[in-house]
Amino acid sequence: ISKSQVVENMFSEISSKFSKLDILVNNAGIYEESQNKNDTKLFEKLFQTNFLGAVRITEQFLKYCDEGKIVNVSSIHGELGHGKPEGIAYASLKSALNSYTRILAKSLSPKILVNAVAPGKTLTPEWGKLTPEEKTIIGNTQLIDRFIEPNEVADSIVFLLKNDAMCGSILTIDGGMGLKVVS
Repeated sequence: ISKSQVVENMFSEISSKFSKLDILVNNAGIYEESQNKNDTKLFEKLFQTNFLGAVRITEQFLKYCDEGKIVNVSSIHGELGHGKPEGIAYASLKSALNSYTRILAKSLSPKILVNAVAPGKTLTPEWGKLTPEEKTIIGNTQLIDRFIEPNEVADSIVFLLKNDAMCGSILTIDGGMGLKVVS
């Protein structure tokens, strides 16, 4: 999704099967860290996927949607002040996605409702193979003392898709991580 032509081709294929769309979940994203807080190459790389990717997908989706829902997958790191200094690019671009979500909600409602979820540490394949001890240590950075399961994030997305009263919201699914001091 970091390339416009790829996104256009994807929607061309989708439109050959569906004449109309009504749900979009923007959940593509990558996480990388750098010791250099001003690593512009990392900012550009994450910008293309984590922010512009969602914008590109949304732009194409809106060509096929008159009424519906959009849910962006952000992160607790997108909330002000969260995130590690080494993850500044990721946190900054998730903040941008949150702002995009809210402003897009203003412009598309009431026909298209736009919201986001902001998960904490979720046990996805991105973590690689963790030992039980590593899972416990990382999970303990959240008040629930465990990783969030992917199905818990998926359930929150389904909640937003079913709810017609939510618009412009960032639903935090962080296991209390935002309330806990994390280094």
